[in-house]
Formats: sequence, structure tokens, C-alpha cells
Amino acid sequence: MRPATLAKAIERVIAGEPQEFALPEFLDTFYLSPTREAQLATMIDRPRPSGDARLDALAGAVHQTTPSAHNPAISACDIPRSPPRTSFV
Repeated sequence: MRPATLAKAIERVIAGEPQEFALPEFLDTFYLSPTREAQLATMIDRPRPSGDARLDALAGAVHQTTPSAHNPAISACDIPRSPPRTSFV
């Protein structure tokens, strides 16, 4: 069964499923969504950090670029985001 959101796809990878399966299945969900709202709903949840820097970077890139790359009517401002985390040392 395809993951409904990017966050669920990343959870599956964290649980041990190869990313070569989980992420393409998520992209199928995104690209086959019938409306703009359905596409944005696949991005509503922010994936939790996996502890793997490359996977986290990939998830961030997919989260930021997929909606606007697939549909130019979707601007980067439409993608739900969390405020940046800041830390002071």
C-alpha cells in the first residue's frame, strides 16, 4: 500500500523498508493525486528526523521541490512548513 504522505514514507524507511520502494510509492501517490489540494495534503506532515543525514536531506528536498516542480501553479509559499529551529551556542 502506498504511503499517503511523505512523513509516512520516511517512517517506513526508518522502520527498515528500503527507500528505493517507499519513496517512489510516495511519489506515485503525489503524482496521481487528482487535485492540487490532494497533492498538498501529501506534504502536510513534516517528516521526523531519521538520524541519517542523507535521508533527511532527500526528504527535505522532496518536501520543498516536488509540489512546485510538478505544478507551477503551486508556489513555495503553499507548502506547509514548520518555523526554522534555531539554537544559540
